Amino acid sequence: MRFIRPIDLVGIERCSPFRWRKLQDDGAFVIEPPRGVRDFLGLVCRVEGERVTLQIAFDRGHGFDEASALLFKMYPFGFYHLPPAALVEVRRIRIRIEGERGDFTCAIVETERPLPVAAMHFLFNLRYQNVKALTAAGTGRHGSLALARDNVRRISRFFRDVAGGDTLRSQQDERDILHRIVAVQTIAAAPLRVAMREAQPAGPPLISFVSPAYETKPAYIADLVGSFVAEEAPYAELILVDDGSVTPETLAALAEAATRPTVRVVTMAANGGIAAATNAGIAAARGDWLSFIDHDDAFASGAIPVIARAIAEHPAAQLFYTDELITDAGLTVTGAFCKPAFDPVLLSGVNYINHLSVFRRERVAAIGGLARERDGSQDYDLLLRYLAGVSEDAVIHIPFLAYRWRRGEETYSTVHRDRSVNNARLALAAAYGDAAAGVEPATLLADLHRVRFRPAPPPRVSVVIPNRDSLDLMRRVSRDLRERTDYPDIEIVVPDNGTTDPAVLAFYEAERETWGGERFRAAIVTEPFNFSAMCNRGARLARGEVILFLNNDIEVTGPEWLAEMVECLSYPSTGIVGAKLLYPGGRLQHAGVIVGLGEAAGHWFVNDPADDVGPMGRLAVRQTLSAVTGACMLVTKTCFEAIGGFDETMFPIAYNDIDLCLRARSAGFRTVWTPFATLIHHESASRGSDETGENRQRLMDDISKLQDRHGTRTLIDGAYSPFYDRRYSRPNLIVPPGLPAARPAVFS
Repeated sequence: MRFIRPIDLVGIERCSPFRWRKLQDDGAFVIEPPRGVRDFLGLVCRVEGERVTLQIAFDRGHGFDEASALLFKMYPFGFYHLPPAALVEVRRIRIRIEGERGDFTCAIVETERPLPVAAMHFLFNLRYQNVKALTAAGTGRHGSLALARDNVRRISRFFRDVAGGDTLRSQQDERDILHRIVAVQTIAAAPLRVAMREAQPAGPPLISFVSPAYETKPAYIADLVGSFVAEEAPYAELILVDDGSVTPETLAALAEAATRPTVRVVTMAANGGIAAATNAGIAAARGDWLSFIDHDDAFASGAIPVIARAIAEHPAAQLFYTDELITDAGLTVTGAFCKPAFDPVLLSGVNYINHLSVFRRERVAAIGGLARERDGSQDYDLLLRYLAGVSEDAVIHIPFLAYRWRRGEETYSTVHRDRSVNNARLALAAAYGDAAAGVEPATLLADLHRVRFRPAPPPRVSVVIPNRDSLDLMRRVSRDLRERTDYPDIEIVVPDNGTTDPAVLAFYEAERETWGGERFRAAIVTEPFNFSAMCNRGARLARGEVILFLNNDIEVTGPEWLAEMVECLSYPSTGIVGAKLLYPGGRLQHAGVIVGLGEAAGHWFVNDPADDVGPMGRLAVRQTLSAVTGACMLVTKTCFEAIGGFDETMFPIAYNDIDLCLRARSAGFRTVWTPFATLIHHESASRGSDETGENRQRLMDDISKLQDRHGTRTLIDGAYSPFYDRRYSRPNLIVPPGLPAARPAVFS
């Protein structure tokens, strides 16, 4: 290991060997990187200001590249490192300390030994990044030996990953990753600007963007118009609808905007409100496609040509929508909505589509445009009416951060929140028509929604509980189903693979009497453990229209969970429903499965707080997912029989639930996850963890089989975003290698 001296200082002076004074807000070191192909570059920094960041930019022979620069989180003490892969072909590195002026400590070192790098990084994470050892309460695991093994394996994997250069993401500030995504997509979209301009025929515009404006700040009009003009898209027009403004500054700004060749201003005689002004813009629009942008927002660079390309590539589509950036009043990016592919179930709980939505003009006109009585939720109402009768495959998600949304500004929907929420629920009730009994607040977020479906004769639910011995678990789950579950027609089927415990056998007989007649049946067959075979055997014995596969280590927390799961079958094509499961300590164990996590499949937000609502409130509402856990999985008998049940041969123990859900989707059946059915899962309480001991190799073999059958090594789940890292259960941002492709619905 050796220390590196800067070859240049910009606004920084040396006070002592490792003590520096920053003379300007963006003082910087310039250094030459290590020359060895295996060398790591490390920085040990101690700063005293609270508003300080560390930016690292690279010069590969063409000057310092701001687009590829890295911005690291800064702490009172920090260790940061760059692996060899980040230093390839780098001639110079600029290390900029941005923020408050003053003294700080910094040492720059290089080494080819990964062990000290990993040790420093691990200690830094322990102190500042809340990396902790696993505990039984946090994971649902039992036994100190198993926990010790898991922690050793976890820490060993961390050291191995650092040595392989796999930890840049964990060091970077998420806002910086977001800025890098914006920079990368801007650069990648630049060639499209020329290509789409050349590809569009002369004549009427392809897209009309409509923006109602009322007493808008001139600076906001300038931002919106400037961002539109910068797109250099003669095939698009921007229509500003002045909704009766009287302020001279606003009128002057609108008049200035009207001098642009692709910008038009429509003037309302008097203030009529958002819906009326937007409808006037729709009437004036000439494009085949319509989109709406608020007067205080702006386009992200590259947005219009990327949308135009998607329209050209999907000629049968009826609706497009993009991701969006969240900004402050100065349009500085503070966050983002990275959206899933189209999901009408999710849309029934939250208008996650929002900005930018791109509609066919003729269809918007045919349904009467925006409804004035839905002010505050007029966009949600329009979307729901527009989508009536539209195939899910005709709705295309464009994973591009196309919209800059000034979230901090006061809008009608925030000022008149109660009216806006009520109008949203009226729109949902109208959209679902006779099927809906009403729309209620979501439990975790009162502004979001839960559509309640009209009660129908409840189908019999056959609860299939695989078991062997496990008297205490069976006693609890049977009692919970009988005494703590409010559902009128339940039968229990217990496929048992060899219980010999007299107490359990006696329990089976007693439960048969307690439940009455044939509503409790235990079928004992002594055979090797094969979870899929046990479930299939139970399903063959089931007489209900619906089968609930339930682990014996599930604990009921409230009475309506099963009725809620059955109610979710009211969504079209639904064949499978999953619940929200918590660890005994109260943290999240299952909020649905994202296929492709870890190149296989995994629960997202695992071990996070139970009240975490997720991105855009997604964990607070129902949604379509590619898979749910078999620990509590409701399946219609029609679906189960159509796909031939669980695969006993390829997936006898692990990933059988994921495989079942993916085969069900291929056969045309939707999987829905609901947060309104919440239970406790004492995970692996009866047979132990799959991730320890002799089970480990078998688990790895099952992962390989899942990857081969369903392509999970490279799959990006439609319920996930291409901007999310597939290595972690929490959706951390990552810079994709290029512009992600537009994609159809989650359930397609």
